[in-house]
Amino acid sequence: MPRQNEEKKNNALRIYRSIHRSHVAKFGPQSREAAETVGLMSTIHTQQFNYKAAEKCLQDVLKWQISNLDEHHPAIANTENTIETLKQAINGEVRVFFQ
Repeated sequence: MPRQNEEKKNNALRIYRSIHRSHVAKFGPQSREAAETVGLMSTIHTQQFNYKAAEKCLQDVLKWQISNLDEHHPAIANTENTIETLKQAINGEVRVFFQ
């Protein structure tokens, strides 16, 4: 069963990468659609304990948020906090899992 779950997550990542390429082609690399897809990809990376990939995705999301949302928008603080938690996970200080 765990192997099937990993296969499903890998398939989901492939699908999200394809969707991301489509969004970038249609709406541009700084589009809301592209950022949302990258955010979804970060969740799957986190479920796979691939914290570096998840952190990179969320850095891209944060760049979009800073450029497009009010500086006090709660999503920015939430993303910053999640990035910090992922950095701690990368350093082995905590283990993170999002369902």
